[in-house]
Amino acid sequence: NRPKLGQLIFSSEEMRYQSAEIQGKIIREELAAKRDCLAKEEDVFFMDIPLLFENDYQDWFDQIWLVAVSPQVQGQRLMKRNHLSAEEAGMRIASQMPLAEKLPYASLVIDNNGNIDDLKKKVKGAIKDLANLV
Repeated sequence: NRPKLGQLIFSSEEMRYQSAEIQGKIIREELAAKRDCLAKEEDVFFMDIPLLFENDYQDWFDQIWLVAVSPQVQGQRLMKRNHLSAEEAGMRIASQMPLAEKLPYASLVIDNNGNIDDLKKKVKGAIKDLANLV
């Protein structure tokens, strides 16, 4: 029951810590294996990693593209996608590193306050720019 588990984990700092401890090592090993495999096969690759900064993965990559959204839009999307209350969404967002602290690590910041088509256009443009550098 993912919704119930999420409610338990995000309502308690102790539960979040325990969950991170249990899952952290397994996830880190799997991500490292995937990254190493991709690095051997591809000149350029992308990985979508939730909590990249919170888990200190930022040094794993040559570039970090940060897809940024305002807390208000993030909350609205989270409530809609996960069927959460404003309070539940707020607790999840509060458990993450603030956007302002992530910005210094980003090679590129892509604004995601628009719709999905806007985001796709921005990402395609950034990939085109990257392809011109490679």
